[in-house]
Amino acid sequence: MDKFGKFHAFHRERRYTGRFGPLLIFILLTILTLLVWRQQVTLQHSLLIRHTEDVCVQMTRLLTSRVESRLRFANIFARRWATHETRDFSYKRFVDFASVLIQELPEYFMLHLFQDDSRPGWTFPADARTNWYDFPSQKRQSLLKASQLARGMILTVPASHKGSDEHVFVILPLLRDQESLGYMIVEFKTDQLIGHGISGRIRSEFNILISDGEIPLFIYDHDERTSFYTSPLRSEQKFTVGTRLWSISMVPQRRLITLASWGASLPIPIFGILLSIGLSWFVHLLLKRMELFREAMQRQVSLAQKALVAQEEERARVSRELHDELGQLLTAIHLELDLLVKRAKSVSNQDPDVFEPSIKLVEKAADELRRICRGLRPPLLDDLGLEPAVRLLIEEFEERSKLKIRSEIQLKSSEHLIVPEIALCVYRILQESLNNVYRHANAREVKISITTNGHHLFLAVYDNGQGFDLTLTHKGEGCGLAGMRERANLINGTVEFHSAPNQGTQVLLQVPLQ
Repeated sequence: MDKFGKFHAFHRERRYTGRFGPLLIFILLTILTLLVWRQQVTLQHSLLIRHTEDVCVQMTRLLTSRVESRLRFANIFARRWATHETRDFSYKRFVDFASVLIQELPEYFMLHLFQDDSRPGWTFPADARTNWYDFPSQKRQSLLKASQLARGMILTVPASHKGSDEHVFVILPLLRDQESLGYMIVEFKTDQLIGHGISGRIRSEFNILISDGEIPLFIYDHDERTSFYTSPLRSEQKFTVGTRLWSISMVPQRRLITLASWGASLPIPIFGILLSIGLSWFVHLLLKRMELFREAMQRQVSLAQKALVAQEEERARVSRELHDELGQLLTAIHLELDLLVKRAKSVSNQDPDVFEPSIKLVEKAADELRRICRGLRPPLLDDLGLEPAVRLLIEEFEERSKLKIRSEIQLKSSEHLIVPEIALCVYRILQESLNNVYRHANAREVKISITTNGHHLFLAVYDNGQGFDLTLTHKGEGCGLAGMRERANLINGTVEFHSAPNQGTQVLLQVPLQ
């Protein structure tokens, strides 16, 4: 029944199950979401590290400027003491100067004034506990001597008394011309010297450690357990103050680290996964709709194919019945007329020529019947193959239409590859193309080419007629063009139409032979 069954594979696509496509999309979107999440956390960490480095550099510059300005004031005080015009070196003048200086600059914890470390000098405020004598005597003498030789300021290492706050000292030689008047020592409390220069915003964002070598000068640890040496977000800068090399280490507080953590970016994966679920479900519904549409189109194509198959079978049946029934009747009538002619010849008073028109009409009817039978189902196609059937079709069309036809048919080398189903469809498409030329083209010449390359069969039909506008006929495509498309699809082939007004028409068919 379904002799075209082996050519239906083109339309029997594997049905979509609706499972793996959306699942794959969900997995890909989830992976993309996790990558974006990771990228965001990495970016936040990078920005936090950069921010820490920038703040550390700013703090370095600020502290350098601040401490050096305090040292500069101490140097100015020492020069004014040594070069005072009135030569007033009384204790009262020292107290006045020192009290004003400490009131104006609270970072100055204490001032010492003496000629030699072995001799008692003046100290202000007198009741404050100085850390100067926490240095060994030999260390103090070497510091004073170094200051004298340098004829300038010496900044000492930190010193503390029984675990109290760290203090640093500035040793200033008192010089008037070449005369040495002694030494002035300014004692700084490092918490005040450094801490007063750190803004509240920096304290609210970072933990800070400032050291002189291994000795900490200032510590601000809001979290109280920050590791200034192992934290991956730590930033460190070294800077020179006076004669000392200090270092500053800054680590973001837990609040900033939390803002740059995985948890802070948790809305990204939540939103991404929800979006992935939504898009996957949408794709699932879309693919199901496409599946239903494809099934509907497949049913439509299948119905068209069945209609073509039924049409060919009906044509074959009608051709057989006409040939077998009506053809035999016409043959019988022809024999009866021949018998009447023979009898008339035996009777002298009858003219046998009176039967001649009837015989010719019967012969013409028989010829027309054979032509109709060949049109319905050409016997040459089944008996001898495609090429003889096509040549006979072209000859009959040329005789009937009086058009000039130039044909090129080269099928002998691939005749064994052309199965009956392909031969029939190619024959019908060529027949329909010639019928369109005869009915609509108003052409003077037709070119036909049928060739193969061992893998495909190619049919080309060109006429130089009036043509037509394909854009106007695409939506309302006629039965002839639609039928050719359906026949081409039936054998996994493709058919193309090229035409334009007053430029002729070209029909191109390509059919795989395997």
